Amino acid sequence: MKKLKRVGLAALCFFIFGFIVSFLIHNGLWSKLTKGFGVIPFYIYPLLVIFIFFIVILVHELGHLLSFVVSKVKIRALLVLGLVFKRTKKGFKFEFFTPLIKLLGGLVVSELPNVGDDDEYNTLVEKFSKALIAGPMISLYYFIFITVIFIFIWVYSNNSILIGIFALNFIVTFILTILIMLSSKVHTNILYGDFVAYDKMKNDELFQLNQITQYMSFKLEEDSETNEYLINKIKNYIKDNSIKYNMFTMNLYSQYISLILHSDVNHYDSKVDEKIRAYQIKRLINNDFGIELAYLISAYYYRFKKVDDAYMTFNRILEIDNKKTDSKEVLLLNLRYAHLLNIKDNTLELIKEENLYTDELYLLKPIFALEDLREEATFKLPFVDYYTELYCDV
Repeated sequence: MKKLKRVGLAALCFFIFGFIVSFLIHNGLWSKLTKGFGVIPFYIYPLLVIFIFFIVILVHELGHLLSFVVSKVKIRALLVLGLVFKRTKKGFKFEFFTPLIKLLGGLVVSELPNVGDDDEYNTLVEKFSKALIAGPMISLYYFIFITVIFIFIWVYSNNSILIGIFALNFIVTFILTILIMLSSKVHTNILYGDFVAYDKMKNDELFQLNQITQYMSFKLEEDSETNEYLINKIKNYIKDNSIKYNMFTMNLYSQYISLILHSDVNHYDSKVDEKIRAYQIKRLINNDFGIELAYLISAYYYRFKKVDDAYMTFNRILEIDNKKTDSKEVLLLNLRYAHLLNIKDNTLELIKEENLYTDELYLLKPIFALEDLREEATFKLPFVDYYTELYCDV
């Protein structure tokens, strides 16, 4: 029965295709189309496809960007393939960064406004949600616009080159729009399409906190009030939810600890401490998304002057053998956290440009100022005296 349905569907598709082609031939539109493709030199096609691809990606990212702008959220950077347009402390800059080309896409980095209470936070979540869905919707509207323009030129123009270019534009844009719409509905354990992210931004508190806190790190100027609000917001979430070893939960704990390390306020909470201690260091080390959380837990102990726990955890990390033991990421983490915990001054190593970027962070290199990365890399926690009392019977 299923095979019969497939045959029937295939027959229907062939019938519709044949009817359309017959209609086009009868009205002279087919010859105009083939002539249009024929007058374009073959070596021009790759250039046109690349240009059309760039425009489609640009339009998609402009959808995100314009939604932020309409919501009065500042833009930190726009990245499309290898092109970077960014705002720095010294003004706007434009540059070309070739490693971004391999992403075959783009990214809009917003500079989220300060938040100090739940009303401001909820308003920001709503603005962020709208920006997420704006990309694919603008892509769809752009395709409809391109389709109307193409049909108009095809029917009413006799300019073969123009017909050929717009026909190619229609075909490539159609394919890319289909891919954009499909990818917007895709989700895995670590990646979420725009439609899925929109839904999670509206309904998933863990996802909200991760996105808002992460994007706050792109701000040109940190705001202590915002950081304190986020610390307390995350603290309440941690207290109300059990620990998990998924990417978003571990990332939220990592962001929480990072925030309190830089805060002058003592944010110690016994319930949060209980949750953090429940994490198994070995399990974190063997999880691609938990490695840095293990190091941060040692820093968390040091921040609250539990030096024994801090050094014991750090040494435990160094003793655990895992698939990434000799990777650049782990070697850098060893340097940074030995420095952070005042075990060894690694300033000279940490300020080297090649040591400032992990593989993931390198793709965002145009966004971060070198001096800011060096300041963060060489940050130390206030020194805590650590000694053992000895009894000597003389």
